[in-house]
Amino acid sequence: MIELKNITKNYGDTQVLKGIDLSIGPNQIISIVGASGAGKTTLLEIIGTLSRPTSGQLLFDDRSIEGFSDKELSGFRNQHIGFIFQFHQLLEEFSAIENVMLPGLIAKNNKTDVLQKAKTLLDRLGVGHRKDHKPSQLSGGEQQRIAACRAMINNPKVILADEPTGNLDSGNAQELQNIFFELKEIYQQSFVIVSHNEKLAERTDRKITIVDGKIL
Repeated sequence: MIELKNITKNYGDTQVLKGIDLSIGPNQIISIVGASGAGKTTLLEIIGTLSRPTSGQLLFDDRSIEGFSDKELSGFRNQHIGFIFQFHQLLEEFSAIENVMLPGLIAKNNKTDVLQKAKTLLDRLGVGHRKDHKPSQLSGGEQQRIAACRAMINNPKVILADEPTGNLDSGNAQELQNIFFELKEIYQQSFVIVSHNEKLAERTDRKITIVDGKIL
C-alpha cells in the first residue's frame, strides 16, 4: 500500500535519514522505535507527506507523489492519511464533535454524513457523552480519543501516530492502545505508531527499529 525506496532527508549538512526502505501493507499496526534523534518522527512526517524527502521515492498504491504541488499534497493527506499527535492538536474554540468533523468538512463531504460518522466514532471510543465539550473541559485521555476520532473521520488508508500515549498516564495509555487494535479490526486500516512505549511496540504486527537514520 505504501512503499519507501531509499529515502534520505537532510537538514543543512546533517543527514537525518540515510536510505530508508520500508513497505507498509493494508490492515497492519507497525511501531517505529529508536532513541531520541534517530529519525523516527522525520520518517513519520515523510510517510505523511508533511515533509518531502531529500532523495528517494514515496509510493502510495504504486503511485508516486513526487510531482504533487503543496495544494495537491494537502488534498491527498486529507483523503488518505489520518494523524494523531502527542499533544492532541485539538482546536480550543471548537467542541469535541466539531473538531472530529473538521477534516470531513474540509473535504466537502456531506455534512449530515460527516455528523453521523463523528457521532458513531465518538460513541465507539467511549466519549459520545462529551461531544459538546470544549478541549479545555476534557481530560487528556478524552482529548486523545477525540483526536483519534478526527483521524478516522475520512476513512483514511493509514493512521500515523507520533507518541500518542506519551502524554497519558498508564491507564489511559493502555486503553488507547486497545482502541487502536479494535479500530484496526473494525475498519481494516493500517496504523504506523512512533513510540517509546515498549509494551505497545511489542504488541504490534511489526516493530521497526531506527538507529542513526537507518532501519536496523
